Amino acid sequence: MLPKILETRINEFLFVNYGIEGTLQRLGGENLNLLIATEQGERYVLKIVTEESANDSAPAEDRLFQHLKRAGFSRDLPTIIKSYKGNINSGIEIHNNDLKVAYLMNYVPGEVLEKNTDISNKLRFDSGRAMASLDRALRGFDDPFAHRKHQWELPQAGRHRDKIAAIENPSDRALVEWAYGHWESVSHHLTELPHQVIHGDANKENLLTKGDRVTGLVDFADVCFNPRICELAVLLAYMMMDQD
Repeated sequence: MLPKILETRINEFLFVNYGIEGTLQRLGGENLNLLIATEQGERYVLKIVTEESANDSAPAEDRLFQHLKRAGFSRDLPTIIKSYKGNINSGIEIHNNDLKVAYLMNYVPGEVLEKNTDISNKLRFDSGRAMASLDRALRGFDDPFAHRKHQWELPQAGRHRDKIAAIENPSDRALVEWAYGHWESVSHHLTELPHQVIHGDANKENLLTKGDRVTGLVDFADVCFNPRICELAVLLAYMMMDQD
């Protein structure tokens, strides 16, 4: 549940900037993501972001979506909706003198992969195929936003090694130490690999499915110019979670 004053401010923001009124439901994610449902049956997603790069993220995502549309990418994607003034993003005051940046997108239907408790081999295969087709469509695309450095991209993994001591279970800590040791033995080869803009966050919350097929992809806020193989590495890491 959102605090009433925050809900009121968000509804005012939606009406003034987009002429939209509806109910608000909080979604997952590190930012404040809200599902907007109108009485007319329309659904939208409002993203309220707090990163320092917030003013750059929405325009960059819009450029990427436009490129993928021209490239004929066949899976469902969000579309950024411009405000009455033609703005891609707008300032919103969450609390007194606490200004954030918000942008509105259409709602992409589908069940998030995270809710699938028995992922079939066909769905695993199609997940890989979906990310491969995305990266194929992104070949030749570049954007300054994708070249920023952020903590979640795999080439930056070394910056987190000092956090291993916080792992309480000795066997888990030893496993992570082993993984870091292996990573450090090969990480100097990363610059030799083919690089391009990738999604960078193919977790189970960002893949939308129906049956054994990935129907859509969401959350492109972590796009980065990385070795192409990092896309597969991220996807495999999430697919291996909770597996024996």
